Amino acid sequence: MSFQAKAGTLARLLQTSFVVHQYKGRTFYAPATPPKVPTDFAKTIDAITGLDNYSLHPKHALNITYPLRTYPSYQHRSLAATASQSGRTKGEASQVSRNGALDCSPDNQTLTPADVAGAYGYNILSQRGLHGENMTINLVEIDGSSKDDIQNYLNCIDFKGHLSFVNIDGYPSDAQGESTLDIQMVAGLAPAASIVVYQTDGNANEDTWVQVNDELQHIINDNTSNANAGNVVSVSLGIDEGDISSDDVRALNSSLFHRPDWQNASGVNNNYSQNDRQLPDLSAVADNLAVYFQGQWGAVGGTSAAAPIWAAGQALVNEDTIQHLGTFGYSPRLYYEVVDRNAGGNAYFDVTRGNNLYYHATPGWDYTTGLGTPNLASFDQAVTNTLE
Repeated sequence: MSFQAKAGTLARLLQTSFVVHQYKGRTFYAPATPPKVPTDFAKTIDAITGLDNYSLHPKHALNITYPLRTYPSYQHRSLAATASQSGRTKGEASQVSRNGALDCSPDNQTLTPADVAGAYGYNILSQRGLHGENMTINLVEIDGSSKDDIQNYLNCIDFKGHLSFVNIDGYPSDAQGESTLDIQMVAGLAPAASIVVYQTDGNANEDTWVQVNDELQHIINDNTSNANAGNVVSVSLGIDEGDISSDDVRALNSSLFHRPDWQNASGVNNNYSQNDRQLPDLSAVADNLAVYFQGQWGAVGGTSAAAPIWAAGQALVNEDTIQHLGTFGYSPRLYYEVVDRNAGGNAYFDVTRGNNLYYHATPGWDYTTGLGTPNLASFDQAVTNTLE
C-alpha cells in the first residue's frame, strides 16, 4: 500500500516526529522513534518505508572511455524503428552524428555486437532465423538517451525491430550513458525485437526507488494481458546493502534472502556460504564494448552490460521454445535446472580464471561469475530439454 501526506500528518498517525540525523558522514531526515500502528494492523506489515531519505539512489556501474581516432563519414541509411520522448507515439527521425553522416566505425579494439554474438553463440540462433521477432524486451532506466546516438547505432546494425519510450513520473533530465548502453546491447543482439524503454528522472528530488517501483508496476500493467508472450525485463541498477535503510531491506525480503531449494550447483556450497541466497547466478562480458554515445564511438566497461546481453539472449531462447513448444522457461530456477538436466551438455562457458577483487573464479559456480557466461545454442537446447 502506498500513500502520500504531509510530514505532520504522518507523524500524528504513526505516533512519532521527524528529525535530522547524522550517521556515517551522511545527513538525512528520519522518524525520531519507530512508527506505531494498531497491533492487529502491525501483524500484516513487513516494513514501513519512505519515511526517511537515508537510502541512496540506485546506481549503474559503467565507465565510458573514448579512443583517440578520426571518424570517417558514410552514406545515410533509413531507420526501421520509431522513437518518442512521451508515450509510444512515433517521433521524427533525427541527424545521426555530429557531422550529419552515418558513423559505423567503432575503434577496432572494442567489441561489436558481432563479436559478442560470435563468442556466446547468439549467431547460431540468428542463422536459424531467430532475431527477436515478436518478442519484447523492457528496459528500466533512470537516465535518458540522445536520439542522435541511438539512431546512428540502429542504422549501423540495420535494426528491424521497434523502439519506443515510456516516461514514468516525468522524463529524464540528462543522458549519463546507462540507457544508451542498454538499448544498444539489446538492439545489437536481438535486432528484430521490440524494445520498450521505461525511463524516469534519476536526478529528481523524490526517492528514485519509488520511481523505479513505478516503472516496474507499469511494466506489469502493460504485460498483464500477454503474460504468455515470453517478454523479458532488464534492470541494470543496484545499490549495496550498506546504503539502504533497514526498513528497505525488510521490504525487499522479510526472510532476508534465505537460499532457495533450487539453487543447487557445484560450488554453491563453499567456505563463505551459509544458508543464504548466493549471487551472482550468471555473468557476461562487461568491458571494452563498443557503444555510440555523445556523437562518437567509445569503449564501455561495467557490469551494467551483462544484464541487457542476457536479456537479449533470453528473448531469443524464448522465441525459439515458443515456436516449437508453445511455452518458455522463466525464473532463476531455470538457470540451475538446465545444469541438472543438460545430460552432460554445456549451457554455459565456465569461467575458471580471474577474480572480482574479492573472490577468485573457480570450476563450477563462484562469486565472480556465477554459473558462467552464455553458451546460447547449448543453453537453448538445454532449456528445450527441460521444458519437454
